[in-house]
Amino acid sequence: MVPFYVVLGSVFAISVLSGGAAIALAISQGPLDACRRRTVDRLTQIAFLGAAGIVALLYAFFPG
Repeated sequence: MVPFYVVLGSVFAISVLSGGAAIALAISQGPLDACRRRTVDRLTQIAFLGAAGIVALLYAFFPG
């Protein structure tokens, strides 16, 4: 069984990296065409789902 902190750390890392990549793509130079906009949207969704996953993991580990 994988320790809790490894799962939590992995979800946290994926969330932070995808959020950072979304920010970097959004503010980088060049036109914000449809493909780039979809990529930013998907990375943002991954970051938000990761944040929800962190909350759910913490709630499961520390109920109440």
